[in-house]
Amino acid sequence: MLLKPAPVFHFKRANFLILLLGVLMLCFGFSEAQAQQDYSKAARENMKGFNFFNKKKRVPNPDKDFPKRKMYPRKDQRPPEDPNAKKAIRPVTADTIKGGKRIELVYAGVLEGDVLFEEPVRIVRRDTAGQVHFIHKNTVLFCDSAFQYITRNKVMALGNIKFIENDSMTITGDTLYYDGNTRLAQLRGNVLVVDEVRTIKTRHLDYDLNARVAYYFNGGSVEDDSLKLTSERGYYYTDTKKSEFKGKVKVVGEELNLKSDSLTYDANTKIVNFESETTIKTRDGTIIANAGSEYNTLLGTSKMVAKPGEKVRIETKEYIISADSLDRDNLTEKGKARKNVEFYSKKENFTVYGDAGNYDGLTDRVEVFGRALLVRPMKGDTLFLTADTLIAYDDTLNRKREMHAYPRVKVYKSDMQAICDTLHYMLRDSVIQFRQDPVLWSLSNQLTATLIDVEMSNNILRKMYMKERAYVVSEDTFKNYNQIKGRHMTAFFNKKGRLNLLDVVGNGECIYNLLDEAKDDVRYQGQNNINCSNMKFYFNEENAKLRRIAFLQTPEGRVIPPHELKEKDRTLKDFKWRSSERPVLDSVLGVHAKAFYTAQLLPKGVLEADDSLKVYRERNILTFFKVNATPKDLKNDVFVQITPKDVKDLGPEWQAKGAQTIIFKIPNSAIQHGILNFVYELPFYEIKSVMVGQQITGKGRVWQKNIIFRREAQNIEF
Repeated sequence: MLLKPAPVFHFKRANFLILLLGVLMLCFGFSEAQAQQDYSKAARENMKGFNFFNKKKRVPNPDKDFPKRKMYPRKDQRPPEDPNAKKAIRPVTADTIKGGKRIELVYAGVLEGDVLFEEPVRIVRRDTAGQVHFIHKNTVLFCDSAFQYITRNKVMALGNIKFIENDSMTITGDTLYYDGNTRLAQLRGNVLVVDEVRTIKTRHLDYDLNARVAYYFNGGSVEDDSLKLTSERGYYYTDTKKSEFKGKVKVVGEELNLKSDSLTYDANTKIVNFESETTIKTRDGTIIANAGSEYNTLLGTSKMVAKPGEKVRIETKEYIISADSLDRDNLTEKGKARKNVEFYSKKENFTVYGDAGNYDGLTDRVEVFGRALLVRPMKGDTLFLTADTLIAYDDTLNRKREMHAYPRVKVYKSDMQAICDTLHYMLRDSVIQFRQDPVLWSLSNQLTATLIDVEMSNNILRKMYMKERAYVVSEDTFKNYNQIKGRHMTAFFNKKGRLNLLDVVGNGECIYNLLDEAKDDVRYQGQNNINCSNMKFYFNEENAKLRRIAFLQTPEGRVIPPHELKEKDRTLKDFKWRSSERPVLDSVLGVHAKAFYTAQLLPKGVLEADDSLKVYRERNILTFFKVNATPKDLKNDVFVQITPKDVKDLGPEWQAKGAQTIIFKIPNSAIQHGILNFVYELPFYEIKSVMVGQQITGKGRVWQKNIIFRREAQNIEF
């Protein structure tokens, strides 16, 4: 039955019509229960309390029964305005209601009238032929039953809600509160929003049709063809297909697991923009991204930018990369890192620092540019290698991991230092090839050649091959230079990495200064010059001094007394003493010294205080720590007030007070490379608490922190 909307029904006439309709239904064998058998369970539940056939029926009051607007629960939760979205209209006045578009009733199976505070109200229900049907502008509404407030231009719809806008988006739910003047739709129950790009599920949804934004505020989920997202609050701009999600945001896809507190998502571009720190887990590893970063869920690419003083981070099974900014393609597994780059290889146990870098996960190739530094811990030692460019890659033919460094190469190890312009390092074989003007130093010996290859065993220098124009020089007490020269040389080192044998092959020459080392005096006795094609030199393993020489062919030589020694006789051809070029650790670390020392010196334990100084505690050890520290940070006294569980553990002078206070100054020497790292050891008796801080003499305490000790955390030794 199609009914045109009627204005207001008279009560007596309405009751007579209802009675007549009831008689007709009985005549045709219909009962009220049969007429309602197609109603949904949700509609019947929602209609409880609204009795259509009772003169004492209660009609819901929009001012009390309609939900409050929930678009932005707090000011800080408001999303920024979408420039492409239409502006919301101002609150509607009585004049604009008269001139505005009213909600039209198109169809109802049962129609009844009522008056609430002198306002006409339509009460409508579906029948077996179909649902109640409303239309308002470009929006269509279907439901099982509804209250239509004529003057206010509002509808409360119940049961099997279907809300369709422009044939492009459909919303279903259990209950709908719709204001035709403000065009605000509020849906409750099992709400489902479906458009061409996504599906939204929630229990509470408000949709502002003027602002073109739908929002949920008590938890919801969003699904498209590839992802499922859940969050506490969500805002969906229907025109631009952009969304904002806040509060415990989770995104799950086939190869993606993402957690954040705030992000935006563009359904057109499939790009996620992060507004807070976000953890992204993919099949390759974990990405830690800060606010301002973005991730393309369709292409699997990410662009991440760190906050000032922080870094973004990618971790896979093979490596960890951190930098100020990172770009990565999950499909090709290629990426770029910029500024303050750190690359750590888990398999090979080395870290590379640099200004910029590229990496390829498929070929396992890493390129680091700009003051690149390699740090590789070894047994009881660490190898440091710096150059303008470092490239690490896999030699697929020989199945070996290799590294190439150039130019301006410097190497530092406790038993060896070196410089050259090009270096090739086979990490798994521990073989280093020095090319283009290489110079190596081992203890007091300087070694040069056209080509130098070094072999290490158990990370200790064991053998060195010097090819073409090999030259070894060392300086004695009187600043004289002992020299060995030949076409090729092989140097052998003992288990401690000290030179013990030098084998010279071809064109051998030697200058050795003779010293008389008495018990309390050392005297210079002259110079021994020897020419022999092949020779072996044996050195003292403790101090690298020459013990003896073995000549494999007939030698030619002479000893020159001190008084006959001329300047031209003191050195061999091509002699050059280059000790000023010998690398020291700080020159190798360069700009990365701070990053390296910070990583190496970062205290163990729990951060207990974070004020002018950080205080870490591990058992009974306190560590005072600060990055970018200066002597100014140490001008105030440090105090440590220890309260034991048993006062008898204190000395007699402290027992009455129940605690012992120690006041001291941290020395300036505790600051190295701008990093303060000072360790203070507490007593080993059981401690109840420790008050730690800084104070100004005569003025009081600057800051303090009370540290409560748990029983299991103490380290009591006997």
